[in-house]
Amino acid sequence: MKYISIDRKREEKNNRIKMVFDTNVIVSALLWTGIPHELLVMAKKGEISLAMSFDMLVELEEVLGREKFQHRIKAINTTIEELISSIKLIVKFYTVLEKIEGICLDIDDDMFLECAIASNSKYILSGDMHLLSLGSFRDIQILRPRDFYDNILK
Repeated sequence: MKYISIDRKREEKNNRIKMVFDTNVIVSALLWTGIPHELLVMAKKGEISLAMSFDMLVELEEVLGREKFQHRIKAINTTIEELISSIKLIVKFYTVLEKIEGICLDIDDDMFLECAIASNSKYILSGDMHLLSLGSFRDIQILRPRDFYDNILK
């Protein structure tokens, strides 16, 4: 039996576009300016809805902890903990009910498909060729942030 959460009903009623960012898009949005950052600001304002799973949050924390991002995190005068706290306030968390295996060439990317299904998202935004090469999965479009911004929002 399928059920729709109250939050999902509210989002559908409000006609907000619901989407999933892959980890690299979230990192880009948190650490730099540009389209991913603008989309994150829109999510913070409630203009779009950003979905995340707990597996995605774990990966985000691990990626932000990588040495290559430490200089940038210090340069913008923040910490990993503050970045994680800020993203938790913006996204809606969904429990993955359907496991996806072997759809993406990189099996770690299947979690974004799982989250999109669990949240009934219409889009996954990514720069990852393993995801982008799918084009779509079920009714979920997989796009670069720039393509989404230019072709869907405008």
